[in-house]
Amino acid sequence: FNSDLGVTYQLRLDSDDSNVGSAIAGNGLDITFSVTPSSTTVYNVMATTSSSCTDELVNKSTVTIYDSPNENLVVDDDEICFGDNASIILYSSEVGVTYQLRLDSDNSNVGTAITGTGGNIAFSVGPTSTTIFNVYAYNANSCAVELLDKTTVTVNPLPDNTLTLGDDQICEGETAGIDLFNSDLGVTYQLRLDSDDSNIGAAQAGNG
Repeated sequence: FNSDLGVTYQLRLDSDDSNVGSAIAGNGLDITFSVTPSSTTVYNVMATTSSSCTDELVNKSTVTIYDSPNENLVVDDDEICFGDNASIILYSSEVGVTYQLRLDSDNSNVGTAITGTGGNIAFSVGPTSTTIFNVYAYNANSCAVELLDKTTVTVNPLPDNTLTLGDDQICEGETAGIDLFNSDLGVTYQLRLDSDDSNIGAAQAGNG
C-alpha cells in the first residue's frame, strides 16, 4: 500500500494485537513486512503519527499456508545392463502431487512428470552409464520440494561380443572341440545351437 511520510507502521497478530517484527517508517511508497508463519495467519497494522496519534488500518492481511509435498518419500535404486531400461520406483506417492525425475548433475528433467496416485509410481529410464537422479515434487499451490532420497541407476557393461570362435572338422561320431579365444574373467559362456538358441552342454566360466 502507499505509506504516508511521518507515519510509522507496526505489523501485529490480529488474534492478540502482539507486535510482529519491527515497525517501519512510511516513505510515501509501498512498504513490505516479511513474515514466516507456520500456519494460516491474519495480521493487522497499527499506524502511529509523529505526534503519537494511532489508528489500526481497516484492511487486514491474511497469509495462507499450503502444505508442501512430503520430501521424505523413498526412491529405489536399480541396476541394469547397458542398453536396458531401469525402473525407478517411488513409494507412497501423494494424491495431488506431481513428480518429475531429474538428472542430479544439473536438475534437467528426464522424461514426463507423473501424477501421484497414493501408491507407488515408476519412472522408466535408459542411461548409458551409471547415473544419479533426483525427484522434484510439486502441487497445485506451487509448493515444491526436492525429495531427500536420490536414486542411482548402475549400468553394467555387456560382455564383449566380438570374441573369435574356432571352427572344427570331424568325422561322423567324433567330438568337436570349439575354442573361444581370449575369454573374459567374470563372464560365463554358453554354447548354443544357432538354429534355435538351445543350450549345448554346460556353461563355462571365462578364464582370461
